[in-house]
Amino acid sequence: MFLARIALTTLVMWSSISMTSASDVGLNYMGESGVVPALNAGILGLEDLISKARAQPVMNLHEAMLLISSCNDVSISIATGMNTFDMGPEAQLIDIGGSNISLEELGEKYAAYQKSLVHCMSLVKDTQNVKVGDVMQEIALHATTTHDALQRIYPQMTNMPTAVDTAKYYQGLMSTIIGSLLGSIDSD
Repeated sequence: MFLARIALTTLVMWSSISMTSASDVGLNYMGESGVVPALNAGILGLEDLISKARAQPVMNLHEAMLLISSCNDVSISIATGMNTFDMGPEAQLIDIGGSNISLEELGEKYAAYQKSLVHCMSLVKDTQNVKVGDVMQEIALHATTTHDALQRIYPQMTNMPTAVDTAKYYQGLMSTIIGSLLGSIDSD
């Protein structure tokens, strides 16, 4: 398990080493770093992408690749950051402005992050392009990695039905979106 996590982290970090250092999202939000600020930054980054797409379906292949690649950049940044966090100060449940939040509220933030990922992915319609599908599969992998990291940092999350059920629900939606997109594949 430990070696698998190292290999996965290396793969994720290798593909995004320059992106993480220059990301618009990054893992430092308003001068704060840690699990909660990272999730806040991820949610804001995805909401910005969705608003730039005007929450309309994207059917043009070039626009779809731009949207889904940007969504992937956010998911890489969050997954990579979560893999670096441990039970130290960055794991404290402190929100913007220094207010403490509960583990349930963290679960809600994580659910909002996953909902934003799914919303971003669902905007891409009918491109039937394998590259777009591959990037979406990477996003789903990053979401799984983020979930695993959160359970490692906060083992109590495995006993929270809302967090576990939400993760399963959104991973199911991601699989459905990817499956419908790749129904008929164009090899371009």
